[in-house]
Amino acid sequence: MHSERSLKLILAAASVALVSGTLGALAYFSRPTPPDGDAVLGGPQLVLFELDDCGWCQSFRRKAGRQYLEGEHADKAALRYISIEDGPPPKRYRMNSYRQTPMLVLFDAYGREVERVTSELKDGAAVETLVRRNLKRMPKS
Repeated sequence: MHSERSLKLILAAASVALVSGTLGALAYFSRPTPPDGDAVLGGPQLVLFELDDCGWCQSFRRKAGRQYLEGEHADKAALRYISIEDGPPPKRYRMNSYRQTPMLVLFDAYGREVERVTSELKDGAAVETLVRRNLKRMPKS
């Protein structure tokens, strides 16, 4: 009696693990479908929302931003700089949330936020890695 109950418990746990693993694999390898409508940005964009007195923003412009522009992904995700001194960014950038703090945000062609970084990236290679990792999952416009 006790071994039969243990066997049922093991089979139930194995079934849950199998279903969870299958769903996890499907989620990992699936690509989001493009939304209805036009790609408002024309293609993926990497945007630094900056403040005038932001030290890491200035450092990013001098080092990581310049290195990124010379790298292989700059033509796949254009780099833009937008000041947020006077308020939120344009509405075409659909951010998950907005605070008036400096941030580097990667958007897909539809203006949807894909990833956000709120601390300094050391160099262009780190920026390239961020873009390369996310471009694979973006819908084609």
